Amino acid sequence: MAEPIVDIPEGFQVYGNSVMAYLDADDILHTNVNALCIMIPSEAKKSVVEAMPECVPGTMVFLSGWVHAWQYGIDGTWTQIM
Repeated sequence: MAEPIVDIPEGFQVYGNSVMAYLDADDILHTNVNALCIMIPSEAKKSVVEAMPECVPGTMVFLSGWVHAWQYGIDGTWTQIM
Protein backbone atom coordinates (compact mmCIF):
# COMPACT_ATOMS: atom_id res chain seq x y z
CA MET A 1 0.00 0.00 0.00
CA ALA A 2 1.34 3.45 -0.95
CA GLU A 3 2.13 5.99 1.73
CA PRO A 4 -0.29 8.96 1.81
CA ILE A 5 1.08 12.25 0.52
CA VAL A 6 1.06 14.90 3.24
CA ASP A 7 2.12 18.44 2.30
CA ILE A 8 3.22 20.11 5.55
CA PRO A 9 5.69 23.04 5.40
CA GLU A 10 9.03 22.21 6.99
CA GLY A 11 9.16 23.20 10.65
CA PHE A 12 5.38 23.71 10.85
CA GLN A 13 3.90 22.39 14.09
CA VAL A 14 0.94 20.12 13.53
CA TYR A 15 0.31 18.49 16.90
CA GLY A 16 -2.84 19.92 18.44
CA ASN A 17 -3.25 22.68 15.88
CA SER A 18 -6.08 23.37 13.50
CA VAL A 19 -4.68 24.66 10.22
CA MET A 20 -7.31 26.41 8.15
CA ALA A 21 -7.90 29.10 5.56
CA TYR A 22 -10.39 31.95 5.40
CA LEU A 23 -11.54 34.59 2.93
CA ASP A 24 -11.63 38.10 4.39
CA ALA A 25 -13.97 40.99 3.55
CA ASP A 26 -11.51 42.22 0.87
CA ASP A 27 -11.61 38.83 -0.91
CA ILE A 28 -8.08 37.99 0.21
CA LEU A 29 -7.55 34.30 0.93
CA HIS A 30 -5.48 33.68 4.06
CA THR A 31 -4.02 30.16 4.01
CA ASN A 32 -2.13 28.05 6.57
CA VAL A 33 -3.75 29.93 9.45
CA ASN A 34 -2.95 28.29 12.76
CA ALA A 35 -6.31 28.62 14.56
CA LEU A 36 -6.04 27.37 18.11
CA CYS A 37 -8.66 25.37 19.97
CA ILE A 38 -8.44 26.40 23.63
CA MET A 39 -10.16 24.72 26.57
CA ILE A 40 -10.87 27.05 29.49
CA PRO A 41 -11.85 26.15 33.08
CA SER A 42 -14.82 28.56 33.27
CA GLU A 43 -16.67 31.06 31.12
CA ALA A 44 -15.09 33.84 33.22
CA LYS A 45 -11.70 32.98 31.65
CA LYS A 46 -13.00 33.63 28.12
CA SER A 47 -12.07 37.32 28.40
CA VAL A 48 -8.46 36.37 29.20
CA VAL A 49 -8.19 34.33 26.00
CA GLU A 50 -9.98 36.98 23.91
CA ALA A 51 -7.22 39.48 24.71
CA MET A 52 -4.44 37.20 23.46
CA PRO A 53 -2.83 38.10 20.12
CA GLU A 54 -2.65 34.39 19.23
CA CYS A 55 -6.42 34.44 18.63
CA VAL A 56 -6.91 34.63 14.87
CA PRO A 57 -10.07 34.04 12.83
CA GLY A 58 -11.13 30.45 13.39
CA THR A 59 -9.82 30.21 16.97
CA MET A 60 -12.23 28.31 19.20
CA VAL A 61 -12.63 28.57 22.98
CA PHE A 62 -14.65 25.94 24.82
CA LEU A 63 -15.56 24.56 28.20
CA SER A 64 -14.86 20.93 29.01
CA GLY A 65 -17.41 18.66 27.36
CA TRP A 66 -18.16 21.38 24.79
CA VAL A 67 -20.93 22.62 27.11
CA HIS A 68 -20.31 26.08 25.65
CA ALA A 69 -18.03 27.05 22.76
CA TRP A 70 -17.20 30.24 20.89
CA GLN A 71 -15.37 30.94 17.62
CA TYR A 72 -13.43 34.07 16.69
CA GLY A 73 -14.76 35.44 13.42
CA ILE A 74 -13.23 37.23 10.48
CA ASP A 75 -14.96 40.42 11.66
CA GLY A 76 -13.15 40.31 15.03
CA THR A 77 -16.14 39.19 17.09
CA TRP A 78 -16.74 36.02 19.10
CA THR A 79 -19.81 33.94 18.23
CA GLN A 80 -21.23 31.29 20.51
CA ILE A 81 -21.45 28.05 18.54
CA MET A 82 -22.64 25.72 21.31
